[in-house]
Amino acid sequence: MHQLAAARGGDVEVDENRIPRSWVLRRGDSYPVREWFDVVAPTMARDKVRPGFAGAWRTLGLGTEQLSMAWP
Repeated sequence: MHQLAAARGGDVEVDENRIPRSWVLRRGDSYPVREWFDVVAPTMARDKVRPGFAGAWRTLGLGTEQLSMAWP
């Protein structure tokens, strides 16, 4: 994760729950918001996308599909 963050010109932050994140895009102060970060998770972690997410994502009008989870 540190190598990925460094390649993007960033670093790794650890939150109060000891979860490390490498930020690519931080959310703004007003809606709609987007954020993009990488985390390390166990293999085969359950996807947490809820049923209404795809429609809400499309309403942002970004012309970009939501990224799927990366699997090794």
